[in-house]
Amino acid sequence: MAKHTAQRKLKEAVSSRLRSLGLFDPEKPLYDTIKLQYHVLWCGRPPDRTNVIGSLKAAEDQIVREGVVTDDSPDHVLGHDVTYERVSHRNETGISISIMPL
Repeated sequence: MAKHTAQRKLKEAVSSRLRSLGLFDPEKPLYDTIKLQYHVLWCGRPPDRTNVIGSLKAAEDQIVREGVVTDDSPDHVLGHDVTYERVSHRNETGISISIMPL
């Protein structure tokens, strides 16, 4: 149940941000091809790259649902870069997602 709640909150946050930026059109995708970059703010032990990408699958699905990109297949999402930045306190941790049209 906790995982479902976290994914729902992630999807809502992605939708809200995309809509506030005017980056949504479920009828006609804005871009055919994109690259995603995840910027991880962490303290303690850093999460590994594959876990970051896997945990953000719900966000990527929401980016497709909002009409930013045609599909989340490898033909349309050409890469997932992960960068890390160490922060001092746990309350400063987080992840930002950058969408780069190609």
